[in-house]
Amino acid sequence: MKASFTQYSPYALLLLIVIQFFIACSPDDNKYGFAVADPNLKISQTTHEVSKENGTKTITIEANLPWRANSTANWITINKAQGDAGTHDLILSFDKNFAIEERKGIVEIWINSTAKQKIVVTQEAASLEDTYTHYYVKPNGTGDGTSWEKAANLSAVLALALNNNDIIHLTEGKYTPAAHPLINTNQEKDFTFLIQSNIKIIGGYPADATTNSKPDSNRQTILSGNNTSVHVVTVLAQKIANLSVQLENITITEGNADAAASNLTIKGFTVPRDHGAGVITMESYLSLNNCKVINNKSGRHAAGMFVTQKSNVIVKNSMINDNVGLNSNSNAGGIFINNASMSIYYTDISNNRVGGVAGGIQTLTNSEVNMYNVSITNNQSNSNAGGFYHRGSSKAALINCYFYNNVSTEGGAISTHDGSTMSLISSTLYKNESKKLYGAINNQANNSIAIYNSLLFENFSTVNNNGINPVGQVNFYSSAIHQNIYDENEKLQATFSSKDLDSTNPFAIKPIAANSPIATLGISVNDLMVLRNKLNLFITAEEITVDLNNKTRDKSKTIGAYTY
Repeated sequence: MKASFTQYSPYALLLLIVIQFFIACSPDDNKYGFAVADPNLKISQTTHEVSKENGTKTITIEANLPWRANSTANWITINKAQGDAGTHDLILSFDKNFAIEERKGIVEIWINSTAKQKIVVTQEAASLEDTYTHYYVKPNGTGDGTSWEKAANLSAVLALALNNNDIIHLTEGKYTPAAHPLINTNQEKDFTFLIQSNIKIIGGYPADATTNSKPDSNRQTILSGNNTSVHVVTVLAQKIANLSVQLENITITEGNADAAASNLTIKGFTVPRDHGAGVITMESYLSLNNCKVINNKSGRHAAGMFVTQKSNVIVKNSMINDNVGLNSNSNAGGIFINNASMSIYYTDISNNRVGGVAGGIQTLTNSEVNMYNVSITNNQSNSNAGGFYHRGSSKAALINCYFYNNVSTEGGAISTHDGSTMSLISSTLYKNESKKLYGAINNQANNSIAIYNSLLFENFSTVNNNGINPVGQVNFYSSAIHQNIYDENEKLQATFSSKDLDSTNPFAIKPIAANSPIATLGISVNDLMVLRNKLNLFITAEEITVDLNNKTRDKSKTIGAYTY
């Protein structure tokens, strides 16, 4: 007998309905992470052209599943990073553009890899009418900063100085950072002088400055972290061609970076509290002239300066001294350059010390450093490199540089690591010390150093060697290396001893006389110019043809940093 529909009980009918429901509704539709056969994502508008001013845009998102969003530009922020299925408003907030060029930023929205869209925001360029402002600042200023008579305090002015080329004038005295609206941790250690635009800060004005006052580098304008701030100065300024943050006649001191790793989030940047007690620079152009970064300390790394995220920094006529990494693993007492570039001129990097590697300066991660007329002395580490630790496929050119009395376990003056290259030109390494191996240079495997017209003498270690690790590639061209003098073809041509040198001033040893082999067997001025062009060194002729004391080399062929 054939069954009819009416013969089923109500419970059987209910069971059939439930079965049909689960057949029709696959678990793929579950919003808690199952794969979905047909994700659907709609954006109300995917391209936007906005003015140079700061503002917002509201985007409507329609999605049949949970979605996520992310801004890839640090000048665009979003009000939510995810949402459930349905219709939502996503608010894009964008900063003012101070560059004389337009910029583009992208916000990504996706359900999965197949349901993904991009919102492109194009912001117009700033105009020439966006002129800069002069601000006048005193340590206890309470005015609006429009004149010396109405001088403001520095923290207040830095929150206002957002136009590129704004200039801040500071009298002598001591300045300490206050809370900043972009840093909402409410911890005093996070107080910092935050620089957001390519402004110029000039110190050295007299305490009673008037309209006609001029700055003087002998007057002390001190930015102090009071041994509390993890960063005294934080530079997060948009990189714009031909513009930079400029600091002049400024002393940066008493920063105290953390011993444990943690981060601040400022304007989309992840800023480590354990690096850069004096100055931290991220994705910015920065220039220091007649500045001092001194007496800062870090529980971990980069007590003096931390330069990172493809920043470009120039330091001239300055001091990076007496900065200390406190723990046994701390690195880079003076300067730490990570995935960035730095040029250093006529500067002293001395008396810095750490418990780990790199008492004076360290490179890492494809960095580039060029040093001209730089003294690196009396730095100390308890591991590699008392003076300069060069690593991470980085490049360096050192011209007229002087390494003296740097102390480490290996590589008293210099150590290399991880595929780095270095050119050492007209430089001197004297009385550096290793407690274990290689008093001068620990040039490890897969690294290369080319030494031109340079003097290495009396660099001590517990092992009797010429002070250089022979594992990596080392070439000597017209150089004096621990009693041996090599010609331009790396052939031994003569010997020398202490009697050929004037060591009256250990910070500036030089040939004892005009006929000393140290004064006659080096590279001529003409050949130094040829070398500059061969190595593609972007320096002036004077920077390679004078010595560390700005004395011309054209009357001798002196080997080392100081001519006879």
